Formats: sequence, C-alpha cells, structure tokens
Amino acid sequence: MRTTHQLWVALTIFCCATSPADGQLLEKRLMETEAKALIHEENQKRELAQNEQRGELLEKPASAEWTIDHGTHQTILRQVTPPPAAPAPVTRESAAPQWTEEQLATFLAEPYKPHETIALTVLVFDGAVSEILWREEDHQIHIITNFDGNYLRGIGSIETSTRTLDLFPFLENITSTDEAAIAAHADELGFDYTPRAVPANAKALPKGAVAYEILTDGPIPASTLESIQATFQHFTANEAAIRSAMDRETALNAARQAYREANPPQPRDTIINFWPGEGSIHRATPTPE
Repeated sequence: MRTTHQLWVALTIFCCATSPADGQLLEKRLMETEAKALIHEENQKRELAQNEQRGELLEKPASAEWTIDHGTHQTILRQVTPPPAAPAPVTRESAAPQWTEEQLATFLAEPYKPHETIALTVLVFDGAVSEILWREEDHQIHIITNFDGNYLRGIGSIETSTRTLDLFPFLENITSTDEAAIAAHADELGFDYTPRAVPANAKALPKGAVAYEILTDGPIPASTLESIQATFQHFTANEAAIRSAMDRETALNAARQAYREANPPQPRDTIINFWPGEGSIHRATPTPE
C-alpha cells in the first residue's frame, strides 16, 4: 500500500514597512550603477597592467628579434639575456603556531560534524515557485516551495546538529513564455509538447511567507528532515544578505557583458622574450634572416 508523507512549513518573513516598490527599484538602479563603475575600473586596471607588462618586456635589450605578421596583430620573438640564476631555496622551520595543551583539549572536545554533499535538482518557474529534488544517499525527497530557487546558490554550506551540509544546486529556469513558444514550435513540426507549468501543490502554500511542502513516498529519515528544515531556516534568517549578494553578482555579470559588447576586445601584439637553455647549440647570438 502506498503511503504519502506530506509536510508543509511556512517561515514568516518580516518586511520593513518603509521599503515600498519604488525603494526597491531605486536600490536596484544604484546596484546597477555601482556594477558599471566597478567593471569599468576592473577593465581599466587590466589595461594598465597589460601595458606595464608590455613595457617591462620591451625594456629588456634583445640580441635578436623576429616578427610574425598575422594581419591584425603581430607576434614578436625577442632573444634576451638569461635572467640571473634563482638562489637556492632556504629551508626554514615551520612558522605554524604551537598550541597549548589547553587549546588542544578545547579543540578535541568540540563535536566533529562531518561534511556531506547534497545534490539538488531545482526547477524554477517564472522566478516565483521552485520544485526541488533533494538527493541524499539512497533516497530522493521531492519539495515544492514558493521562493526563487536561484538563491540556493547563495547558501553554500550550513550546519545541523550533527553534520555540515554542502549544497550543490543544479538549476533550470522555466518561464511560461518560453514553454508556450516551445509548444507552438512543436505544433508547427507536428509534435505534441505539454508545457511545463507550476506544480499544482504550490497553490496550497501560504502567501507572504517562505514556505515549502514535502511530498514523497514512505518515511523520511529524521536527519534528512532536520537538514531540509535547517536549509529553509538559514535562508529565512539570512534572506536579505543572500538576496543582496546574489543580486549584486547578477548586476556585475550584466555590467561585464554590456562592457564587452560596447568595448569588443581588439587584437593585441604578443611579445615573447626567450633565451636558449644551458648547453643549447643556439646559445650564441643568432643571425636573423
């Protein structure tokens, strides 16, 4: 006989009454402006470093030089004087701090929490509802939640009472617009395609709070239930920081892409300084052709 285990938990999020939609829009615009400035500065520093490296290479006197023309750029080969031999490494005693007996006893008394990797397959529907397959050892747990599962990337590791969980989410974002377009295209080709939609279970979840529902066959280990609860509690307790960090990363990636499109990389000359090794028949100064 099939048994179904259902559990839904709502985690209340307290929102500041002084954070209206226009305030969130302003924060997003400020983040985008900051990202553009950071990416511009990042590329300016990279350009400066490349120019300094080029200058350092060309400062070294060359006994011979060859140029290979590639049309849009050149490769410049320069034979230079070998650098001085590197000094022999000096062996030193370890500088690691020595623990006192009291410190060692304290460390050994702390309970050890083994690390366990949890693989999550996450389908995100229109950035609002997520379907999660929690894979752990020999069982899989099906979870429906009403928050954007992309933010699971910002959690990383969390601790429970007995272990440390390293979460590795594998994400796929599904939009109703894309699904409708796929279905229309399949119909044109004479194929049947059923668009993936928000799971019906999500409609029963409460509004205005982060909530999830577990629906799976048979019993679930207590340690797994604790881990799932700890994951959602961690997100709720750190939601502002997680969302801010993820949104900032998204803004930086968008700014980086926009910068590349507006400033496509131009071909640059490659400068290679070289010298023959010890015993080489080319140790003498060559005569360029």
